[in-house]
Amino acid sequence: MKQKRQRPGGCSGRRAGAGLGGLSPNYSAPHDFREQIAKGTATYFSEHISNLSAPTLLGWATGDCPFCKRKAQLSVDMREGRGGWRCSACGLGGDLIGFHQRLRGLDFKATVRELLSMAKPSTRAQIAGLRSLYGGAANG
Repeated sequence: MKQKRQRPGGCSGRRAGAGLGGLSPNYSAPHDFREQIAKGTATYFSEHISNLSAPTLLGWATGDCPFCKRKAQLSVDMREGRGGWRCSACGLGGDLIGFHQRLRGLDFKATVRELLSMAKPSTRAQIAGLRSLYGGAANG
């Protein structure tokens, strides 16, 4: 049996620090990136699925599938932290990351980066939230 040839220094071929970011080679996604992304499940699906119904008591809503274009065939789990989806017409399904990846045609790393940037509230939204919480202008 032929033995695999190892690179000098025992390197597996993957760059050190090759994380999920594009800003620097040492950037990597936070360890809880799935939880951060899943916080905006309902908002994400309501913005990206046309004719989305109100969720049932179990948290599932139906809408038009953006992949096969069939009406009211896509079921999505709108509960925070879930993000599951399945089309009963074309048979596709998965989680929120897979949905965005297929919708935008991105690889996994680019998908996670994009979803994390969408999940971060803007500074303006944070200030508005503080104002509503404290009933006036936020000091800063």
